Amino acid sequence: MKEIPLQQVMLPVSHICDIHNMYFRQNGDCLFDDYDGLIIAQKGGKISFDTFFNIFSIAKWKRYTRLAQFSLKLTIKGSFIVSVRSVQLVNSSIYKKTILVEKLSCDDISSFSIRIPDEISETGLYFELKAVEDDSVFYSGQYYINADDYYLNPVQMGIAICTYKREDFITKNINVLEEAILENPNSSLYGFINVFISDNGKSLDINAFKSPFVHVYHNINAGGTSGFTRAILEMKNSNCDISHVLIMDDDITIDVESIRKTYMILALLKDEYSETFIGGSMLRLDRQFELVESGAIWNQGSLESNKRGLNLTKLDHVMINDIEEYTEYNAWWYCCFPFQVTENDNLPLPIFIRGDDVEYGLRNTKNLILMNGICVWHEPFENKYSSWVNYYVFRNQLIVNALHVKPKKSNPKTPTFSNTNSNKSRHFLSFLFRRLVREVLYFRYQDAFLIIKGVNDYLKGIDFLMQKNPVELHREIMKMGIKLVPLENSNINYSLSRSYGKNEHRHEMPRKRSLRIFLLNGYLLPFGKNKIVSVQDICIRDFGFAKRVLFIDESAQTGVILTRSWRKALEVFMSFAALSIHYLACNTKTQNEFKLRLREVTNSKYWIKILELEKMQE
Repeated sequence: MKEIPLQQVMLPVSHICDIHNMYFRQNGDCLFDDYDGLIIAQKGGKISFDTFFNIFSIAKWKRYTRLAQFSLKLTIKGSFIVSVRSVQLVNSSIYKKTILVEKLSCDDISSFSIRIPDEISETGLYFELKAVEDDSVFYSGQYYINADDYYLNPVQMGIAICTYKREDFITKNINVLEEAILENPNSSLYGFINVFISDNGKSLDINAFKSPFVHVYHNINAGGTSGFTRAILEMKNSNCDISHVLIMDDDITIDVESIRKTYMILALLKDEYSETFIGGSMLRLDRQFELVESGAIWNQGSLESNKRGLNLTKLDHVMINDIEEYTEYNAWWYCCFPFQVTENDNLPLPIFIRGDDVEYGLRNTKNLILMNGICVWHEPFENKYSSWVNYYVFRNQLIVNALHVKPKKSNPKTPTFSNTNSNKSRHFLSFLFRRLVREVLYFRYQDAFLIIKGVNDYLKGIDFLMQKNPVELHREIMKMGIKLVPLENSNINYSLSRSYGKNEHRHEMPRKRSLRIFLLNGYLLPFGKNKIVSVQDICIRDFGFAKRVLFIDESAQTGVILTRSWRKALEVFMSFAALSIHYLACNTKTQNEFKLRLREVTNSKYWIKILELEKMQE
């Protein structure tokens, strides 16, 4: 038998995340050396690992895996008292229990193993170190089992990444993977990971990476779905014997320990969970302690992010995050599933941008494992504005609902995208009308027309997806949208900047608010002000009584002038009226068509044609 690591003790890495309380907590005289990756403690100093990255989620390991007797290995120098403790959250209170206490002492760097008792029933497990003498050093730690290789499930993981002209992100992440796993024979995962990169921008050098485990393919620029599907098809066509697919975004920051932990869960999964998915949480890149989503609920189109807003430096929030709750899918910034799911022509739906992960998850997720420490950091979506996305959001959500909404009584007080009967169709149209009103009040008439086009294209049915070239369609959509241009290279009237800050104060007197609403946010006035509105912090009040607005992305220093127009507003609502009649007449037929003909667009033959890969053998 040999030692098989389950979970490494993680310490902060400056280029990944340097928020100490997500890795360890200290009390007393302790110093973290970020250069050598160790902690030096003086006598009486305490180091506790009851944190997001280092709690061992023992309840989940026991539920989902064949977890045999396991141990904790610590590498130290000096003298520490080690306390192993369990932790759980009960009625919003944290309860800790000491499992065992040992004293470890050595003059030189040494490793010690501590056998963990079997009978622990609490949610999590962690350890605490108390220095007995000065200059005691903690180097590393890991939870592990002693087992033979045959005890593990055979796992060959294929990482699928779709990228478009993000060489910096790709190079950084692949270099990290190569150093830690792909080119590291000492890694327990060496030889068991292959990376398949679909380069939609055709800007990556196919031979850019030295590892034979990294495969780069130039692909047509038809959105994320086409890239991920291309990677899956290449896995099918390879001799890598892939057992699991891990889909990851290209513009994330990740610690390879997430991949190691995912791999070990798969290697020890019980047979009854062989079809399970494993998801990674999304944390904010700007506030790295803040959780954005840990699994999600589709909710018939009104998507809900589970655990949103948790502060993962706080122990009670960490324990809340480990509570299992109802989930329907995990987004594709980090989502792992068995490769056999893709068999029998069960490939992603060709909706290319937005909603592809939702639909595939709803179609295939039978069980989803989410665990503290498995995560990525991603730029928050509210910091981004892309006009053309509106087309895909509405079109694709209607397609997803056509496939997955089941008829049931609806709550008229909670309108959603749901569209299974005439009553719900009216709710959707009500929702759509309010969204178009918002875009008109924001002077974003192009966005309104993109939304209308998205709904109209949905009503064209599955033949539209099959016959329309996705690359040509995307060019058409891009031309329709609002384009923010670099401020220094534009002819934008900078005199507008004199009004900057005047609309930042959001408090509005009741009389002014009533007047603004009565005058339709100022639309009824023949005149108006010049204002500046940030993409990242937009509010209808900011457009009140405005005639022209500098719509600016402060982080990218881009912007565009938006101008109030009665004519364009009227065109939007006339188009909506025509669309409403068309929607009520054709929606049921369109729904049935998508349900009956889904397999026509999720099979290998169709995808090979779309991706122009006719020479590839199925």
